[in-house]
Amino acid sequence: MIAYLSEIVTLKTGDVIFTGAPAGVGVVEGKYLRDGDMLTTTIEGLGTMRNRCVRIANHSGADVVPEAFSKLLAIAREEAVAKK
Repeated sequence: MIAYLSEIVTLKTGDVIFTGAPAGVGVVEGKYLRDGDMLTTTIEGLGTMRNRCVRIANHSGADVVPEAFSKLLAIAREEAVAKK
């Protein structure tokens, strides 16, 4: 994941990489981030960070991600249904 991400942005010491959310939110529910959406993250005692989503151009791994992602999404949806 770090190699994949480093093709898109320059990673610096101290950068935080968010890798997802628990089942029941986001993509499992059919909700996707769109260009311009604002993400707000707060860590108690540390502060709040706001990031605006920006669509990027395709990169070397762009054709690989959807296939891998669709498998993970199918598993997450199955788990979400099993919990209901």
